[in-house]
Amino acid sequence: MAPEPVSSPPAQRVSFERLRERTDELELLVSGLIMFALFALPDWLIDRYMAAYWLLPLVAIAAANMGVIMAIGLACVLGALFAIHIGIRAYWVGLIGLKSVFPDGIRWERIVGLGPIGHAQWRERIPSIDAAIDAADRAASTLFAVITFGALASLWAALVLSVLFALAAMVGGRLGATNAALALVGQVLLVLLLGTMLLSWLLDAVLARRFPSLQERPLYRRLVAVLRGVSGVLLPNRLLRPVQLTLQSNTRPWLFHLLFLGAMALVPLVGMRYFQSALAFDNASDQRAIDFNRLTGLAHGKYYESTRVPRDRFRPGPLIPAPVESTRWLTLFLPYLPLIDDPLLAANCPDPTGAAATKCLARLWRVRLNGREVPLDGFVPMQRNDLELRGLRGWVSLAGVAPGPQRLLVTWRPAGLAAAHADDWLPPTIEHEIPFLFAPQASE
Repeated sequence: MAPEPVSSPPAQRVSFERLRERTDELELLVSGLIMFALFALPDWLIDRYMAAYWLLPLVAIAAANMGVIMAIGLACVLGALFAIHIGIRAYWVGLIGLKSVFPDGIRWERIVGLGPIGHAQWRERIPSIDAAIDAADRAASTLFAVITFGALASLWAALVLSVLFALAAMVGGRLGATNAALALVGQVLLVLLLGTMLLSWLLDAVLARRFPSLQERPLYRRLVAVLRGVSGVLLPNRLLRPVQLTLQSNTRPWLFHLLFLGAMALVPLVGMRYFQSALAFDNASDQRAIDFNRLTGLAHGKYYESTRVPRDRFRPGPLIPAPVESTRWLTLFLPYLPLIDDPLLAANCPDPTGAAATKCLARLWRVRLNGREVPLDGFVPMQRNDLELRGLRGWVSLAGVAPGPQRLLVTWRPAGLAAAHADDWLPPTIEHEIPFLFAPQASE
């Protein structure tokens, strides 16, 4: 019987050598374009987040919180790594240009100012131009692969975490414990991820290697497979393992693991820090004399349309035109914030639509001028495209008010308003104190 012909492996579409020649140029192009996009991404994300925060449902907010923080951290970390990669590639290009001009490299016999000892030491420690080119090329390609691996791992982790936190917010909202559910999910995920990684390493890399008989037990093998599968939820094998194992097996394995875990922890930390600093007034937290968290009765620029800044979009509240009022009617805008208003409307307004919507929204607010109750009967619905908000707008009469400093106190959720679904994230009440100066002589 004639032997069966051995089938030859399929030919490659493009030879590896040709691909390798184009990779270096592509790395420079990709790094340069992505780096500038990454550095511009955090501010854009925060701006969109602040504009939509109070208008989204609770489940979307829970998913967006994790997604935005991870995306910001990933953009900052990857942007810095791409900048380093561009620097290494620029150094590599410079070495190649130097090699093309001076093909002999270092001509040690022409170097002056060195004695025989220094000459010998430098020849031993300083690599040749060819070795430097090879080392720079290897470092740049390895770093680019690490960046790609880290980006894919972080994006996948952000997607999984966003879905899990959204589900936690959905369940927690029905139980009236959204914050508790989110905290529990975060703790369980951390323990589960670290626990499965350490346990699978202990059972497989330590015990199975030391006691070979364990490898033949089906239950033991199944347990290791289950642990590997759980960790594979956050790190998909087909997508990420080829890059991870190639880097790990060609570098120092323990060092790679430490750097990878450190980078994965650095992404949310950097994202959280950047996110908090973008929303906070005092980034260093060293202004202790005037602290809005401890002192009450302090004026805030977010209450005046003339002094608002983009950061104030994240903390919307009642609005008046300016700190100084010169007419007999003070314009007041009360925003409608679905995130915290809808639970109150569902419990206190049987039909919060149509003509009844104005009365329903007015019930959420209490306005007092210098201690005197201000009726909200004349307030009308309004859409503010400049603020990307809807709400009630009305006018507070200043007739009979003496010129000088005034005190406007606006309370959201006055006493007696219960929510349809009592939850730990819904504030019990919010007090807005808005001081202004009534100066009618300014208009005369």
